[in-house]
Amino acid sequence: MAEHAEALAPELADFPLGSALPPRLVPVVNDVHARGSEVVTLADLSRFDTEMSPQDAGRALRRAGWLNPLRTRGAWSVNFVMSPAHLGGFRELRARLSTHPDTPTVIAGKSVAQVHDWLRRGTARSIGCPPNYKLPRCLTGYRVCRWEPRIPVDVVWELPIWKPETLLVFMAARPSQFSWADIADWLWEACDSIDADMLSAELDGRPRSTWVKTGYLLNEGERPDIADLLLESAPSDDTGPYVLGHRERRVGRFIYQPVWSPKFELMDYLLPAWWQPRI
Repeated sequence: MAEHAEALAPELADFPLGSALPPRLVPVVNDVHARGSEVVTLADLSRFDTEMSPQDAGRALRRAGWLNPLRTRGAWSVNFVMSPAHLGGFRELRARLSTHPDTPTVIAGKSVAQVHDWLRRGTARSIGCPPNYKLPRCLTGYRVCRWEPRIPVDVVWELPIWKPETLLVFMAARPSQFSWADIADWLWEACDSIDADMLSAELDGRPRSTWVKTGYLLNEGERPDIADLLLESAPSDDTGPYVLGHRERRVGRFIYQPVWSPKFELMDYLLPAWWQPRI
């Protein structure tokens, strides 16, 4: 059994959650640790000659406390590997994409702002998928944004994520599906990262109202240069006035007044409830 005599990595010698490993599984744990893998699948375990089936190896590592179960079949969460900042809550998504790479789900919604470290406080973990896609049961614990981007997604630590341009257009087109409570803290950061050409590509084929509302958000986020470009390029399929948000003007015990923007022909019922100038 000399081939199984490998010693456990020194960094894992005092791992508090794991009990003693069968020697044949030590190379598996060392390899996972060296690669920094947050998730292990049956396919990963099949690469090792453990004299066990991948299923039995996974069960043994779980019983010993080195792996945790996930809702995704054939995948486990790795206890002894730390997740990158703000991505720990997406291990289930990572597992699903590892076992079913064609799954059309990505990090989306307000989680995009959190991954970019724009938020000052946490938010519900959100994923995006096409409107008619039937979400697998393993991913139903996430908040879901039904949206199909017109531009490619970014990749952060091997996870797909909406570009900021997609996030901004989604916010403008689907404001009721978004939490705006701390928008004054970070809208300017999101707008500062916007590429005008990429934004136009995301807006391509969408109604003028979405172009105008996106431009308004850019204007409030201190990017009037791109906002003006959108107004010039927007399709003429309809005319204003436009409405951002809903007409309920009460937040808790406070009543706020909507704001009319002549430039965008838009009545804003949304930002006045949450907005304050950047300090």
